[in-house]
Amino acid sequence: MPSEKRYFTVDEANTLVPWLQERFTCILQMRSQIRGLYQSLERLGHRPDPESLARDDGPTEVRTQRARFVGLMEALHQELAAITSAGIEIKDLDTGLCDFYSLHEGREVYLCWKLGEARIDFFHDLHAGFAGRQPLPRAREHGEPSSQSQFLAGTPGKPRVLN
Repeated sequence: MPSEKRYFTVDEANTLVPWLQERFTCILQMRSQIRGLYQSLERLGHRPDPESLARDDGPTEVRTQRARFVGLMEALHQELAAITSAGIEIKDLDTGLCDFYSLHEGREVYLCWKLGEARIDFFHDLHAGFAGRQPLPRAREHGEPSSQSQFLAGTPGKPRVLN
């Protein structure tokens, strides 16, 4: 997680939704493969714990599965690091739930998105969690998010960070 908070407008967060969809599709596939390898190694009597994964002995099948397990774990960590280094907080890997810091009416809030949602449509207070999600205020005329007037305004692509 970055040491500085990055604050997003709704528009900035929405530009990252397609990228997040790709990342979480990969993450879910990797997690499924990792679970399968874990179960297979466990059945073979080689539970994948840090000690056993560091070993290079055993039958070829075990060594191959260990190597795949380690490679997938490394790739998974890289995907997660890419998301968090963009200033996005991952709240739930299984549902692809993410939060983006923003400011609304002078207070810090999270813009909230989860895998399967086409865009950012919700926000919540920092300690409210998913259950506290509220719909974004909408512009009355067009039914579109009123991101620039209601939430932190700025130049898209230029992160605002506060220490």
